[in-house]
Amino acid sequence: MRASQSGTVIRSGRRLAWGRGVSGAVCVLLVGLLGGSLRVAAQAAAGSTAVKPSAGAVQPSGGAPRILIGAGPVPVDQPLEVVVELTGVPLQQIGAFPNLPGFKKTTRDRQTTTRSSGGTSIVTLRVTQRYLAFGEGEKTLPPFTIQVNGQPVRYAGGTVKIGPATPPPTPPTAPPPNTGGAIAYGIADELFGKPKTTEYRDIPDQARLYLAVSATPRGVWTGEGVRARLYLTIAPEDQAVLNFASDFGRQIEQLRRTIKPPDVWEETPPAYPMAPDTVPGPDQKPLLRFQLHDAVYYPLTAARPLRFPSVSLRLVKYRLAKKPVEGAENRLATDRVVATAALDVPVRPLPPHPLAGSVPVGELRWREFLSRDPARVNQPAKYWVEVEGPGNLAPVRFPEPLTAEGAALAAYRPRVTAVPIWPPVGPGATGGRKRFEWEFIADRAGTYRLDSLLQLIYFDPRRGRYDTLRSRLRWRVQGQPRLGVDSLQSAAPWAGDAFYERIDREPLDVTAPPDPADMRRSANFALALLAAVGIGLWWTGRRNWRSK
Repeated sequence: MRASQSGTVIRSGRRLAWGRGVSGAVCVLLVGLLGGSLRVAAQAAAGSTAVKPSAGAVQPSGGAPRILIGAGPVPVDQPLEVVVELTGVPLQQIGAFPNLPGFKKTTRDRQTTTRSSGGTSIVTLRVTQRYLAFGEGEKTLPPFTIQVNGQPVRYAGGTVKIGPATPPPTPPTAPPPNTGGAIAYGIADELFGKPKTTEYRDIPDQARLYLAVSATPRGVWTGEGVRARLYLTIAPEDQAVLNFASDFGRQIEQLRRTIKPPDVWEETPPAYPMAPDTVPGPDQKPLLRFQLHDAVYYPLTAARPLRFPSVSLRLVKYRLAKKPVEGAENRLATDRVVATAALDVPVRPLPPHPLAGSVPVGELRWREFLSRDPARVNQPAKYWVEVEGPGNLAPVRFPEPLTAEGAALAAYRPRVTAVPIWPPVGPGATGGRKRFEWEFIADRAGTYRLDSLLQLIYFDPRRGRYDTLRSRLRWRVQGQPRLGVDSLQSAAPWAGDAFYERIDREPLDVTAPPDPADMRRSANFALALLAAVGIGLWWTGRRNWRSK
């Protein structure tokens, strides 16, 4: 009996102890949940007050707008925020934010938040303007006013502290070495052997980049063309180990800008050939030649020589594996750089001349044509001059207007057409044709020498002296000169033409226009006839349909 009672007492004690333990655990859990809720509430309250009104901010009551400025210290690499806040009031208009001394105005954004209180939704709008400080220290903010919805919102001024920049984040530490992996790798090496490195061999190539310049050792004259061509040559078998780099187009553009000397007039072709041509090499073996650049440069001054700097081109060259493996790449891509040598071309000044520096330079020729010879007084005739040959034709021009023989012959602004020739026909200059076309009118009869009207002074670089091109034509004009206002009809351009003279003898029989009433009656009759035909066709079709 005692033993059973004692056993009952022991079991009851165990139940009591277990119950106390459960109660204690429940209490600890409730205290933890309550503490977490309090921390969350505290963090929310702290987050909601990240931007506080400064001491100088005016805080109106109710839903009126107010200005908030972030409390310091503010890191120098972080922006200072000036916020205009409206609660329960829509934003219709906002003025410009001020320029604060010592700060740079940056970005602006707008944020809208909605919260419920007692079943009512309250909308808060914040317009934030950010400013970056120019340095650390205590910054003074002057008073300012911002117009919000037509009402001024005032800030009384204050100070803000700008602190040092935010330190960069600490880089993550490297993970500990994987000892197990190293042991496993060592075991794999013992089982299968260590991996063998691939050995490559370099294949010799004949790639060469060079600049070909058409100039004599004595140099060129000022204004004389120098043709410069940039070539890349390789052997046919080099195509297996050489290739153009992925940025080949960008390299060529940079190369063409670099190779151009200063103080020159440049002429370039409309397009460059893409396919290579075959040329003999130094040992008479064929080589593939790629033309990368072609231009003609005309030096504008003799103060310095034409300087062609050294330029380089990067290619891709493959090194081949000594022991090729089936299914592998068996080649290694490397860089192969080829370059040209710098080159100077002497420039000689032109001989003394009153027009030195403004005359064209080249081996020029003169061609001319006159459409009507002889012509009548005040009757126009077309006259064109064509200057052609190797040289720079850009300076070729004639005075405007052209007058001769006491202003009896006149020609005004010509029609100019330039046709360049590429590739150049001479040793350096591009050349081409430049055509000038005028309409000549003479108000007095006679024979006009056109050489006194047109001439072109130029410098011939081959002979080394100046020369003049002039017209060899004589224009004959027939008819009576203009005597006055009463003789305008006889001096007109059509005077003497058989067609126009016959007009005066033709009868002038003028036919009166038809009466509008007759035209109206004719139109009504035509409409009535069309209506009758339409009705007849409709009646015939309807009768045929009923008979079926």
